[in-house]
Amino acid sequence: MPWNDISNWDDTTIWSDSDTLDVVTATATDVPKVQKDREKYITPYTPPPQVVVLATYSVTGDSELTDIVPPGYLIDKIIFVEGNSSTGQLSAGTSEGAFDIFQSEAITAGAATVVNVSKYYPDGASIFIHNDGDGDTWGAMILSVFVVLINIFNNG
Repeated sequence: MPWNDISNWDDTTIWSDSDTLDVVTATATDVPKVQKDREKYITPYTPPPQVVVLATYSVTGDSELTDIVPPGYLIDKIIFVEGNSSTGQLSAGTSEGAFDIFQSEAITAGAATVVNVSKYYPDGASIFIHNDGDGDTWGAMILSVFVVLINIFNNG
């Protein structure tokens, strides 16, 4: 069946690495495997989620979110929720002091600030949040940070 024909998908759908999906009907005593080209076995596969939101709380100074972006994901946006009625301005990069994610974004006191990023990292990445840009300051901000990621290739 073509890969995009989902009318017959069920719990025993086996993902193949070709243009088609093989469907196996298995009983409790069967092992659901499909032999392809008499050498390669493909087992059931659950794709990773398409959208993931990761959060960290009580951020009050320069911080590294180590390996927060898995390989194959795009950083869609970063949401800062400021909880101490304080304003500030921050930057972020994939290494300490870098600005490749965003630079000098104003953070609103006592509210949510959404920074649209839309940057893809095929090998994954860490995020460094810092005040190294022109005019950047932490002030007395206490932030909850939400990173919205999109798996654009649905690779596992």
